[in-house]
Order: sequence, then C-alpha cells, then structure tokens
Amino acid sequence: MNADGSNLRCILPYTLLTPAWNPDGNWITYSEGGQIITMPFDGEHFLESDKQQLTFAGSNFYPAWSPDGSLIAYDNSTCGSATEPRPTDGCGILVMNSDGTNKKFIASNSRQPFWGSSNQFIFSYGLRYDHENEFEPLRIFDPEHFNLELIQQISFDPTFTSLTIIAMHPDGLGLRLFSYQIESNKIKTLMMAVQSFAWAPDGRLLVLRYDGRNIDETNGTLWLMEANGYNPQPLLLNEFQLIE
Repeated sequence: MNADGSNLRCILPYTLLTPAWNPDGNWITYSEGGQIITMPFDGEHFLESDKQQLTFAGSNFYPAWSPDGSLIAYDNSTCGSATEPRPTDGCGILVMNSDGTNKKFIASNSRQPFWGSSNQFIFSYGLRYDHENEFEPLRIFDPEHFNLELIQQISFDPTFTSLTIIAMHPDGLGLRLFSYQIESNKIKTLMMAVQSFAWAPDGRLLVLRYDGRNIDETNGTLWLMEANGYNPQPLLLNEFQLIE
C-alpha cells in the first residue's frame, strides 16, 4: 500500500515469514519451510522466478541484512532433543554472505539478530557480538533490570541511540512497545497491544497493533506514529460491525 494507507493490494499469494528488505530495497529475504530465501523486487513486483534459497539445513528464521547489504545474519532454531544432539552450527546466530556462501556460527542460544551502524557488530536481545574479531559479547541492555519478559522483537532506531522493543511485562497487560534510551538507561512505553513494528524511511514507526480481547470497531491494526510514541495515526480503518 501507499504510505498514507491507500492503494492496498496483495502482491504475493502466500505469507512470507520474518521478511526483511535489503538496504537498497531491491531484494527481500524471508523464511520459507525453515530455510532462508531471497527474492528480487523491481519496485512493483516480486520476481518469483529469480528467488534463491540460501540455507539448506536446520530451521532458520529472522534474516537481517548488514548495513551495506553484503551480509545476512539469521538464527537457527535446531537445538537437538533427548535423542539427537545439538548440531555444532545450530541453536544460535549465524552470518553469511548475501549469496549464501561463507556461513559462520556466531553465538549459541541466541535469536533474532539485528545490526548496528556497521558490518562489524551483530546484536541479539541485549548483547553485542563482534563477528569479525570474536571477542566476548558486550551487554548493552539488560531486560531483567526492567522486568521485561518474552521479547518478541528488538532493533535499533534509525539514529542508533535507542532500542525499540516488543516484550511482556509481569503486570499481565500483554505485549507492548518500549523505547530504551541507551545513554540514559531509561525505558518508556510507547503503545500497548503491539505485535510487530518496522521503521519507516522518515524515522517514524509503523506498528501492527492488535488485541483480540478488545477489538476497535473503527480503527484498524496498522498504525504510524512518531519515534517518541506521539501522534499515532491509524492507516487502515475497520469496516465491520461487532455481533453481540
């Protein structure tokens, strides 16, 4: 759809799991059947005949492009079982070239990788990994300090000065969207009942907001708001009536 919510259209007849755009916007990477796939985009259509499979073993999700588009980090959730040992290159974060070559295991028992402002560091939850020098990871954020549980999504804002986080709080009010300021070590709630988010090129937040216990009869689930949580605007409007 357009940035103002108009011209909503379906461009693929199936779901892309954990999709991510490359920095230039001409490739999308996603998980299909537990494997990482890339597919080119010409600005209007996805070119399905040119899609490429990059991984071939285990269960792989959450691909993330490096800032210059040369690398893709992803997580492997094959962690073994009572009868099968954990693979040496499984149950953690890996990085590979954007064409699928040169796979390298980075960290065990970690998920949902994301990048900072350079190709040197890969982040997972609150830890920073230097995949070029293999130093010990550095903690930049402690979820337990703020009583955050079940982190669903986390990434830097476009200025790399704060982390945007979807997590659960023990108060029982469900998932919510937080902003954590790295320098001041302070956290702020931006919105309740948030399922997913993405950063728009102009620095605003695109948010998927849904609460099955309290359906809004007017506003839809897709919202756009300022980075500080101000001025939330629904992009889609509901067109139904609740049946009592």
